Amino acid sequence: MTIEEMRSRKNELGYTLEQIAQLSGVPVGTVRKIFCGITQSPRYDTIQALEKALEQKQDQDPVGVYAGTPIRSQTGTDAPVSTDTLPENSRHLRILICDDDARFTRQLHHLLVTFYEEKDFPIPEIQIYHNGADLLADTGSRDIVFLDIEMPGENGILVGRQLKEQSPELILFIITSYPEYLDDALRFHVFRYLSKPLSRQRLFSNLEDAMQLYHSRTPQILLETKDESISIYTKDIICIEIAGQYTTVYTTQGDFLSVHRMNYWLANLPKGSFYSSHRSYLINLMHVAKFTHNSITFDTGKPTAYLTRRKYTEFKNVYSQYLESTRTSI
Repeated sequence: MTIEEMRSRKNELGYTLEQIAQLSGVPVGTVRKIFCGITQSPRYDTIQALEKALEQKQDQDPVGVYAGTPIRSQTGTDAPVSTDTLPENSRHLRILICDDDARFTRQLHHLLVTFYEEKDFPIPEIQIYHNGADLLADTGSRDIVFLDIEMPGENGILVGRQLKEQSPELILFIITSYPEYLDDALRFHVFRYLSKPLSRQRLFSNLEDAMQLYHSRTPQILLETKDESISIYTKDIICIEIAGQYTTVYTTQGDFLSVHRMNYWLANLPKGSFYSSHRSYLINLMHVAKFTHNSITFDTGKPTAYLTRRKYTEFKNVYSQYLESTRTSI
């Protein structure tokens, strides 16, 4: 199978580069270089591994990564899911559930899938956690979170506050049987409060509101690579790096080599959400975790962007204003 044939097969199956890497055992960076045309003559054993992966059927995707496949919780228990599959550029929304009650998480998972199926929306990725520590350690995008604040041995209010500090724009649902927690929860901008047992009608009504909010603040932009054009949400962009003749777009869904230069991104990305920290970097303020006088670290752990020393004070002010705007608009 030639590289061109592998590209065609990839598009036919609707696989992402990350899926191919998982199925083949080939590092995702190597897979990306091959499919983007940077590596023209891959090793024979690499080609064999990729061919074998692309010969598999789409229903053999890795467990718990993409919508339409079994979602595995942190305890290893499979939750019921839809058998629908999504095209590569449709899996944007990511929902996290955190509750120590396995029966409740299965019920909520089923209701979520039912809601998106009935609305004919793409089925989101749904990840289940049973404790706050694992939830906070999740480095993927957090779009909607359902959090139980009464888990044994944990302060759910503290977990919720940390979540909002890490991801200010996430839509946070608080779940509890005790309304006395409501005042504390509202202090860190909870989107909705849901009581147990869950009301399907109330959940679906609140999800409709959540989706309206989500789409109202998640504009899309066209990302063009050598082989394809992908519509991505700007919130999923972590940063953009120019290195020589290559433009790398780092996103929560993976890294892409774009044909566009920096001027395209500066002109088309939201001005209040992105900042040019260096002539080679354009960063998304939403994903900033910490910064020093010469570098910026993101909530995903990678990459690290340069911060020009003369821009340190300006960046600190811009970032402070951004954080303040998220506190007042959520």
